[in-house]
Amino acid sequence: MRYDKTLPQLWIIQVNVAWSPSPHEAALQLAFEQDYQVILIQEPWISAFRTRRLSKHHPAYNLFTPIEDWAHKPRTLTYIRKHPQLKAELVPYGPQPSRDLTAVQVGSGDQQVTLMNLYNAPPGSVDAGEGLKHLLSQTLPTRPCLVAGDFNLHHSSWQTNTISSAGAEHLLQWVEHQGMTLMLEPNTPTHDNNTIDLTWANRPLVCLGTHTEPALGFPVLADHIALSTTVHWHPVNNTKPVPPLQMATMQEDIFHSVIHKGAAALGEPPPTQLDLTPEALDQYTTAIIQAITNALEASTKRAHAHPSGHRWWNQDCQEAVLALRKVSRDPDSPLTEVETTQRNFRRTVCQAKRHYWQTQLDSFTDSQDVFRAIKWNRTVGSFPIPPLKNGEIVHTTSDAKAELLVKTLLQKAACMDDIPIELSDSSEASLPFPTITTGETYQAIFRAKSSTPGQDEISNAVLKKAWPALGPHISALYKHCAATGWHPTPFCQALLVALPKPGKKDYSSPHSYRLIALLSTLGKGLKCLIAHRLAWVAIKHKVLHPQQFGALPCRSATDLAAALVHDIEESWARGLSASMLTMDVKGAFDAVLSGRLIQLACLDWVLRSALLGTLPVYRTTRTAILHRESAIPPVELLLDQRRRSLAIRIHQLDTQHPLHLRVTHQPNRYISTRLLRAADPKNFHFIEQVDPLLTSPWDSNLEPKEQPTATPKAQAREEFQRWLDFIPPLSMVVYTDGSKGKEGTAAGAGWAGYWGTSRTKIFSGHAKLPNHEVFDAEARAALLGLQAALKDPKTQHSTNIYICLDNLEAVQQLRGQPRESSQSIFMNFQEAAQTWPQRPRAPGIQSGTVQVKWVPGHTGIEGNEEADKEAKMGCYAPLELPPPPASLAAAKRAAQRVHWQCFAQFWAEKASKHYKDLGIGLEKRPPELLLPRAALGRLLAARSGHGDFAEYHERFKHDDALLTCSCGRRKEPSHFYFCREGRKAAAHPWGQQPVADILTKKTGFTAYADWLGKSQFYTAICRRHWDAKCINLGTYRLTSGSLLLHSSSLLFRLFSFPSIFPFVHPPSSPFPPLGFLFEKTPRCTVYCLTVGKPKQPPARGATCI
Repeated sequence: MRYDKTLPQLWIIQVNVAWSPSPHEAALQLAFEQDYQVILIQEPWISAFRTRRLSKHHPAYNLFTPIEDWAHKPRTLTYIRKHPQLKAELVPYGPQPSRDLTAVQVGSGDQQVTLMNLYNAPPGSVDAGEGLKHLLSQTLPTRPCLVAGDFNLHHSSWQTNTISSAGAEHLLQWVEHQGMTLMLEPNTPTHDNNTIDLTWANRPLVCLGTHTEPALGFPVLADHIALSTTVHWHPVNNTKPVPPLQMATMQEDIFHSVIHKGAAALGEPPPTQLDLTPEALDQYTTAIIQAITNALEASTKRAHAHPSGHRWWNQDCQEAVLALRKVSRDPDSPLTEVETTQRNFRRTVCQAKRHYWQTQLDSFTDSQDVFRAIKWNRTVGSFPIPPLKNGEIVHTTSDAKAELLVKTLLQKAACMDDIPIELSDSSEASLPFPTITTGETYQAIFRAKSSTPGQDEISNAVLKKAWPALGPHISALYKHCAATGWHPTPFCQALLVALPKPGKKDYSSPHSYRLIALLSTLGKGLKCLIAHRLAWVAIKHKVLHPQQFGALPCRSATDLAAALVHDIEESWARGLSASMLTMDVKGAFDAVLSGRLIQLACLDWVLRSALLGTLPVYRTTRTAILHRESAIPPVELLLDQRRRSLAIRIHQLDTQHPLHLRVTHQPNRYISTRLLRAADPKNFHFIEQVDPLLTSPWDSNLEPKEQPTATPKAQAREEFQRWLDFIPPLSMVVYTDGSKGKEGTAAGAGWAGYWGTSRTKIFSGHAKLPNHEVFDAEARAALLGLQAALKDPKTQHSTNIYICLDNLEAVQQLRGQPRESSQSIFMNFQEAAQTWPQRPRAPGIQSGTVQVKWVPGHTGIEGNEEADKEAKMGCYAPLELPPPPASLAAAKRAAQRVHWQCFAQFWAEKASKHYKDLGIGLEKRPPELLLPRAALGRLLAARSGHGDFAEYHERFKHDDALLTCSCGRRKEPSHFYFCREGRKAAAHPWGQQPVADILTKKTGFTAYADWLGKSQFYTAICRRHWDAKCINLGTYRLTSGSLLLHSSSLLFRLFSFPSIFPFVHPPSSPFPPLGFLFEKTPRCTVYCLTVGKPKQPPARGATCI
């Protein structure tokens, strides 16, 4: 279907799918392939979970439901094709909606057609005849109207030689009064040679040119023949909507070329000293947006999205449809053959869906795939907004609905209802708010989360691409907006999207929706920048109360809950009662379901259910195995880890934070609360304290810098040596490094000082740092190296001091503002560096600076290698007292180490005997999780013993289970290794490896997974349920009432059958189907093949094999 062309015809398909899911899905897919714009479904498939309002959806169609409450499932559903020139609205029919009639108004250009999708329940069913009563109770609109569906009525007007049904005469009187005409040719069978599916059109629709006939391209999916209706409406005055930009088609070279031309056309950014008026800022904003838009238009194509069909629909489904179509068109086809073909079609659809989704699961490689898969599970049905009610007025058109939603949800109360603000005269407090820096602007653009673009269609990704050319202009715009206090008008324009609130009973009320505004992403950057500054100023300068939570740095709702629980427990410990006053905003938390708040006792069950749904294992698999194979510890260990994380997080809070104050200012040391037990106030000073508010948003050096690690090491070494040759001769070069041994928790800091370009070592040293990481040792080495240089006698003859280290992150924090671990060390380094220019020097020696330089590590540079040796010596040097407090990074590492030790102890105690015998231990990232899902399931079953094995079935008393393989041996976890049939199907790729190595080592189970795919062992040889039609019978012929079979492997295959098993006739057999029975004789090596009907005793005298 062309989405840029008009629709001269409206193609409508109607079909009853008899509540069956496969025919329902097939009808949607076939209608999509045959370019039908409207699908009228009667008796659709509806999920048993009625409150979720789930039915079959199709990506190319919008679904309209007749009722909002599915307590009584709807019996009609209407699907309208997603097309830019096709508009559809649900219209009310009668004072109350009916689940048997869906009225939808479809329009294109100047043409409007009302479609009535009707199901009239037959006598003897629930609410029989209610659909017809609802239809006859109202008068049709005067515009073109079509009434179609399953009427379940007999009358001689549309089927001769039939007895009229009750209600048929009333229908004829009504359609005559409405001026309607039957579009279907009389005596056209639609259901078991009866005509009960009808299509009626009123005079305006007939004048357009309308005809109905059986849909030749549709097979009989259920028990009704599909009807196709064509309306030749030829709409005019059809405005073509502007297609959206397809970002996948962007040509970046063209984009960068055009954006640089646009930046050149803008000229130089206005200087900060220039005062711009609001009008000038609006024009400047519009010019920047226009430059980006021009680049997008030149480099990116516009096109309407072409919805695809069901992705699981494959060639097997197509062939099954062709077979069903062929059988249904043949009048000589017996009913049994039609029913068999329909069953085969439904089975093929189910298998295609299962195969597609299984393949998708097997292709998962990272967590992003898992998050995308969550969208597959449609938890609730989604439908277009129904007609909205405002009192007695019903709004059906999109414009009327939008106007009502804006009026109801966005308009504020009159100003006279507002509360007057009384402010006392006081002197203005002076708060810092300097000019916005380029680094702040860069971070506002590049740290912004991906969001839907606004009216200008400029996304975050496009802004990042435009930054090299327009970065100075965007930074200048933000600076002037903040200085002027003006938010540009283009940033105030938004697209409003109405989202239904979950759990509402009446979606015809505008209060059942919430509006979200899609703003310009360029304006969002300015908003986030200002909000970040205001939040920092409010906390740092105590503008807000210390107990204020929410929308502030390091003050989340979780912190509020922790502080509240601590205060309550402290009150109880003092023998007091605790009271709490809560204020609720009406409608703010209506979606919170208190009955679903998970209690602690349920967490284990929730986690086990999640693991069972994630791993391909049997539901009886032991819980400890689930935790090991998923590398997810039990809930108790996870909560303990969260407690340790809370203790470390308190060290990352500012001193005025409510949690920090509660831990450090506890007057009674005998009071114990959860917070105090987690933070351990007695040992609180043993971990360093970090101030997150130390760095102001405008003081940070946040501009992007080159990443020297991207260059090859040899090239980086040559560039450093070249730089070293040209430094001032009267300079000191201090190389520093950090190291940590494989065992132990102590790190080592080392440094070595050299004089100028002579490369003469003048000092060196090292220090041991317990409870520190390598990053912390790098920072400490830089500080100690600088202090050693300042103490050296040659400092009075030196100009510059160069601190050279090979850790890029440490280099950046030494130059800028430190953020987390070793913050005080970085600050001490910067304070010491600031004192260097003022140090006294010998006569004639000019003042210099302390500069930090990155040096490529392990490239043979003498000073770096010497510092590395000193750092390694520091790891094993004697400890200096008193030791420094543990760094934040070391505390986090220690918490992770304790967490893993607890997990390892849990596994040692709870591991099953199978796993202990195989010697399987814990792994943080189990490599077997990268196997295809089917192979992973077989591997985990073989490890745990919970699978399709004889011992497992006997243990759980599965009397109908198949206990033997086709080779005749019992099914065991290691049977794949010894099965002769499996070895014939594909050679073993693991060579002489034992079974234990195959199940435990990466090379072993990787080869095992590859062999399973080649041999089809568990699908063709050692099957879970034997399928008789898959037996290879070899050549056979009929002789005087007995069946002779010639197949060397048949005898082994027969061992897997029960004593009496009905034989399925092979589809390719040249002989007519007969009812055969397999009967096991007292001699287990002999089987009798007899001729007879199923469930009858075998005939005597049959030929024996």
